[in-house]
Amino acid sequence: MTRAQETVAIVVGVEAYSAGPTWNLNGPALDACRFAKWLDRSGVPKGNITMLLSPLIGNVDKIDEMRPDFNIRVATAENVRRVFVNELHDRSSDLLIIYWGGHGVMEDGDIRRLLYADAANNDKRNLNLTSLLKALRSSTYRNHPKQFVVVDACLSHAEELGWRGLPDEKFQHANDSPIGEQYSLFAASPGERARNDDARQTGIFSAVLLAEISWPPDPELLRDTVRKQFESLRGFGDVHQSPSDIWYQSGSAENRQLFHRQAEGAGPNIPALRVEMLTRAELRQLENILTAAPGVPRLPSIFREATYRLRLDLPKNVNNLMDYIYQLCQPATSFPLLEFLIRFAAAVRINAPSAADRLDLWVDTTARRWGLDVTTLREIRSELRNSAVLVKLERDPQGKGWQVSAWTYSGAETNYLIRTDEPWGRDELGELLSRQFEIFVDDFTAMDGSTQLTVEFLLGIDLLEEDLETLRVNIRGEVYEVGMACPVVVRSLDRLAEEQTTDLWHSKWRELMQRGGSYDGDAICYVTEKADLEAAASRLCAALACHPSADRQDLLRAAMRTGTPVALWHRSTGIHPGRRNALASVLDSWGLLRLPERVMRQRMSARDPNTLGAYSGKDLVLLWDDPGRVPEELQWHDAVREGAEI
Repeated sequence: MTRAQETVAIVVGVEAYSAGPTWNLNGPALDACRFAKWLDRSGVPKGNITMLLSPLIGNVDKIDEMRPDFNIRVATAENVRRVFVNELHDRSSDLLIIYWGGHGVMEDGDIRRLLYADAANNDKRNLNLTSLLKALRSSTYRNHPKQFVVVDACLSHAEELGWRGLPDEKFQHANDSPIGEQYSLFAASPGERARNDDARQTGIFSAVLLAEISWPPDPELLRDTVRKQFESLRGFGDVHQSPSDIWYQSGSAENRQLFHRQAEGAGPNIPALRVEMLTRAELRQLENILTAAPGVPRLPSIFREATYRLRLDLPKNVNNLMDYIYQLCQPATSFPLLEFLIRFAAAVRINAPSAADRLDLWVDTTARRWGLDVTTLREIRSELRNSAVLVKLERDPQGKGWQVSAWTYSGAETNYLIRTDEPWGRDELGELLSRQFEIFVDDFTAMDGSTQLTVEFLLGIDLLEEDLETLRVNIRGEVYEVGMACPVVVRSLDRLAEEQTTDLWHSKWRELMQRGGSYDGDAICYVTEKADLEAAASRLCAALACHPSADRQDLLRAAMRTGTPVALWHRSTGIHPGRRNALASVLDSWGLLRLPERVMRQRMSARDPNTLGAYSGKDLVLLWDDPGRVPEELQWHDAVREGAEI
């Protein structure tokens, strides 16, 4: 009988690696937490559960919620080895459970390796899992006669990745017969990758496993159940993932391997199976809805926005809507297909609201049939409904305020708002913005602000440091600074006059959209002196960390000549002795697509009475220059003389 109170568990989840953001995964640490919570609900004492985690910064808060109750350490080589070599050796159990989520490889045909959190490009520290399993089933660990090991990690061949001569730290073991039973269940078979779904922050294998596991765990039943679930997913996309397993049981005189099977049909040279997500009835219904929708010229952009995590190729016929649907029926998660359809519905809503409504209803109905949480789908729709107010400000020639022009953007619709005959001051401008909050914002709280509306100020380069985020707006009878109520960004009026940089600007903005919402430190150029701007030619964001005495306008002009669409800095009047570190604290671990909201949160925190004077959000200015959101009358046109032949 397996007693929960006599069970010992080691739970590992590695998301962030010393090698940098290109190695990062969004989900393994959270999966490890879910596994630990399942153990806790099953009656395993929290003191018997050791957690070794390396979460992404964005997931730290969720990990911190568990720290008061669980023993949590960082999943470094030193900590992991101490747990297995010293602490586990001194304990005993009815059942030892090990869970590991993160990166893994297979070397020399049969050696399974799992990467530690402090693995780097030049020092790929790893746990030799093959050696550990051999040690665990020897009499060295006789106090743990029954073991269940679960690994959600890739088993890609190290040689195919160009990883040769990996560090090797074997585990000491006795040269005798194995003790008891050892069941090892792997997310993938040798040579395969294990799919991680960043959108849902989980490994596909872990999600299936946690949905099926019960206490006490029955390894053989769980293996069969999980494998059945994966039969409908095998062959999707460019990843062949078939869970595999190794069963060992003690024999009278020898180590006897009872079961070790790679699922049939898997492997890099085996053609992928085509398994449609949709039933024929669902597909026919979808085709009927899409037939009634107008054509959308932005299909490639919509596809990339919905699939940036998967890096799927565009269909061969980029103008055929159904080709996109067939392409998206292949990945191992349904979210990209549904997100594509939600984004398509938003794009056609202005011209075909009825078709958009029918498509949204189809998405929600299908999602529920698949057992998916529709909350994420609603969040995507909410983001797509976000509106913007673009306000062009020019100094009045007589110094009495600003000449103001304004437009609103809602979905694909652009509306001219106002052009003033007389100069305006801050009060009139605040009243204009207050009216836009009445129109566009239906859920606002002072604590959270609103992301339904963005205010964009289109300014000459000499005005970019104006403290416009402190303009007062009236929202439901209460007065707020607009920069604390919604995202506020500045844009360059001078850039619109420079035709020669327009293509660079558009190209970098498209690249920004395609990179999606994940953090990418390589996209950021930190500028501490003018020479640093040479690197900006290949970057998407310029973080101006230079001293206030530097000529900010010259730096901005130089960055814009390279097409840089995003720049972040602290206003020259601000006091920020560690400007680079302050900007890094704003940018680190945040995708650039979320930067306007991130800056709003920083400004809100800077206004907190308990915040120190040099807080990173104080005097923060964000240039966020979307070339697709320029009114027709301000767009560059080739000059054609009246009466000239064309």
